[in-house]
Amino acid sequence: MAYESIIKYGGENALPYLLDQFEAGNAEGLRGQILMRLGKELLGVRNNVSDET
Repeated sequence: MAYESIIKYGGENALPYLLDQFEAGNAEGLRGQILMRLGKELLGVRNNVSDET
């Protein structure tokens, strides 16, 4: 699955891509949920954004 591949091979390098997708408005619906979960997993304890925002 792409999720595991991004975590395994992209890691920290995937963060700019994830943020760009949110800024560009490409993070709606299921895609947005997946991008959010990826971002939260990659950020770990550095995550300072709640699920509601």
